[in-house]
Amino acid sequence: MSPHQSHTSAFATFTAAAGEALLLTAEQAGRALSWIDLALQVYRERRDLARLDDRMLKDIGLDRGQAFREVSRDFADLPRQRD
Repeated sequence: MSPHQSHTSAFATFTAAAGEALLLTAEQAGRALSWIDLALQVYRERRDLARLDDRMLKDIGLDRGQAFREVSRDFADLPRQRD
């Protein structure tokens, strides 16, 4: 193998590895953006829940204490599954 072929082969290997790293980074960025989107949606829902009066809470099967516990959850404390 000539030095030029060796260099070309090493470059191809490096380029392929860099492409995989960028793809992984793009996938990670996508997951991060999805998580942020979910966190903001849950934050808005909790904010809306805090604004409901006792009659409205009763209509959805909650009392003031349950609503308070949900609204008081940490921003990053997200439900595992969404219905």
